[in-house]
Amino acid sequence: MTLAVVQMVMDNPKLDLMYFICGVLLALLPTSVLGMIGYFVVRDWYRNHYVRKPAPITPGPAGR
Repeated sequence: MTLAVVQMVMDNPKLDLMYFICGVLLALLPTSVLGMIGYFVVRDWYRNHYVRKPAPITPGPAGR
């Protein structure tokens, strides 16, 4: 009953839009931040483990 009264009193489309935008931001902000952190971690892992590294140069007989 109280919820119905509050909904009738607070019938403001601009406030509803603000609540909707806040809800979308509340859902997307942590998701995007964690997604970016995951992207950078996987990119760094890929660069360090799967990128072909040049062979080390060993001195030959002329280098002694």
